[in-house]
Amino acid sequence: KGNDSIVDFAVDVRREKIFFVYENIEGLFSLDLKSQEVAVMKNVPPPKRILYDWVTENVYIFSREGYKNYELHICNMDKKSCVMINKFGFNERISMAEIDPLKRWLFYVVDSSIFFSRVPPKIFKMRLDGSETMRLREESDISALTIDIDSQQVFYTSSQSLQSFNYEGKNKATYLDQSKMLK
Repeated sequence: KGNDSIVDFAVDVRREKIFFVYENIEGLFSLDLKSQEVAVMKNVPPPKRILYDWVTENVYIFSREGYKNYELHICNMDKKSCVMINKFGFNERISMAEIDPLKRWLFYVVDSSIFFSRVPPKIFKMRLDGSETMRLREESDISALTIDIDSQQVFYTSSQSLQSFNYEGKNKATYLDQSKMLK
């Protein structure tokens, strides 16, 4: 698509499809890996990040238009529909997110600032329908986030270390601490 960059993508291994979004083109795109056909759903808010729920075949889109608040939408390409399920606070930026389709949880990191001062990032979880939002952890810095759906653990990097906790925010563990390794 010319000079526009793909900003995020998600893969449906079972259906052999890739969902993706462009930086400056509104819409949710899908590529069928068998036929190489590209489909587009146009009535999609400006996407910044997408996640795929392989159980329901829904795509979760974090969107933001200009300086407006981030929003979370559930979209289904087969049904050609999108519904907003959450609107985030002023100056809150969703920097990372992961989904557990089996337990029906969405984990995400909120970076925010207040009057040009950075607030420590926070890890939240919420139900895939937008309900039951819970703050799990606050750290001075979070640079990566992933989950293990089998062990129900959230892993993240913070201040040069790799750490984890369970889905309830408890049993924190540190696996790699560069400050200890350098000594």
